[in-house]
Amino acid sequence: MPEYFDPKNPDIGYNGRDQDKPTGIQIGNSETLRALGGVLAGDQGFENTPDAQDREYTAQVLTAGLSARVQTLEGKMAEGAEYSDNFNRINASTLGSPNPGVIPVWQQFGDGQPLEIIDQAAQLNQSAPFNLVDDGTRFALCPQAASMSDYSIVAIVHPLPKSGKIATRARTVIYGRCNAAGTEGVYVDFWGGHCELGRFTRSGNTVSRSQWKANEERSYNLSSTVELRMKDTLYVVVVDGVELIVHDDVSGFPVDGNHRYSMFSCMTWTGFFGATPEFSAGLTGFAIRGTNLTAIAQATATAENAAAAAGAVLGIAENADAKATLAQETAEAAQDAVQDALDGAQQQGKEWMVASGGVVLGRNEVNIGPVIVVPTGRDFRVTSITYGMESNTGTLTIQLVKVSPTRVSTVIHTANIATGVVEAQFTNLNIPIENGCRYACNVTSISATASVLLCSVDGALL
Repeated sequence: MPEYFDPKNPDIGYNGRDQDKPTGIQIGNSETLRALGGVLAGDQGFENTPDAQDREYTAQVLTAGLSARVQTLEGKMAEGAEYSDNFNRINASTLGSPNPGVIPVWQQFGDGQPLEIIDQAAQLNQSAPFNLVDDGTRFALCPQAASMSDYSIVAIVHPLPKSGKIATRARTVIYGRCNAAGTEGVYVDFWGGHCELGRFTRSGNTVSRSQWKANEERSYNLSSTVELRMKDTLYVVVVDGVELIVHDDVSGFPVDGNHRYSMFSCMTWTGFFGATPEFSAGLTGFAIRGTNLTAIAQATATAENAAAAAGAVLGIAENADAKATLAQETAEAAQDAVQDALDGAQQQGKEWMVASGGVVLGRNEVNIGPVIVVPTGRDFRVTSITYGMESNTGTLTIQLVKVSPTRVSTVIHTANIATGVVEAQFTNLNIPIENGCRYACNVTSISATASVLLCSVDGALL
């Protein structure tokens, strides 16, 4: 006879089936369950518990712990997001909008079981007459594009799907850097113990994939936070804070203003008539956030160069002691570089409109932009600058100026923008900014016409 757990006596088990349901316990308020939420999600389901009553109790415990965890994750996901939807609305046959009348609704298409709002989550409706479900994939295109080409998608996996376990064949997919129609972009597949990264094209409901890289040992879990980070040609897949895939694209997939939309999809799979259907996990949260991987990427490159230098030292040094000493020093320098990057990974971004109409010589409409706050003992460095325009028929020269609290102006960067360029990005910078300084943009030359000027400055607080 199996052993049962008595919540009133957590250190003592007891046997028997005819026990009454424990009373006097507020499961949802348990600090222990909240702390264990992530661990509880890892049991791959509770289908092997002895009977239906036991499964009901187990489900209540899982739901209590995981719901608190998801609420915490949703709050963190929404911080600093350009777009965020936690699907916390009444059941509906379509995903709708997180703010009706203000934010457009999700664009949905595809085939298979319907993708709906069910229990405050975006998930597949698993109901079908005689359990004869429709196989296929349902897509949801986010109505809001990212403001920049470098951004990240963050999603929270449903903590307790109806099946109680992760599908082994049906895939949940997030898509980044899509065009407005969602017919091409970058994908990350999650299912079972796999995740795959690559580029795709879509024609109707048919998706063609070109895989870049895969992790065949790890994937998401119930209540996991999954993230696709995109910076220049670097793509990073992160699940619960762990990097599962890092890839530098050399295929030439476009990084431009026409590829800033995002999607996700859920899949129904049976394989053959009469088989038990699988449904990929739904989402309880989806967000688009700006991203800056410059500091970490630079430090990683520094570490890799240092490691390569260490290998070279081992190969060419004539004295064994000297080889070992120099290699050790180089390796330590690499480790220090990575640690510096981690310590300085607190990114800060400032974005402001310089001109909302025609761009002219001088500082246009906004004479002085946002202020920079640098805490005592910290150091702030500008790592990238991006200028965006609605149109540009000529060339421009733009100075980025820092203005001190005493209104002393200093030019810290000069950008020469070619004819027709409407988005110009300057990376790998290392420009110090002092506490209390403000940014300003000064147009020193312009040919032909340009309209609307937006400036975005990213930096690292070290």
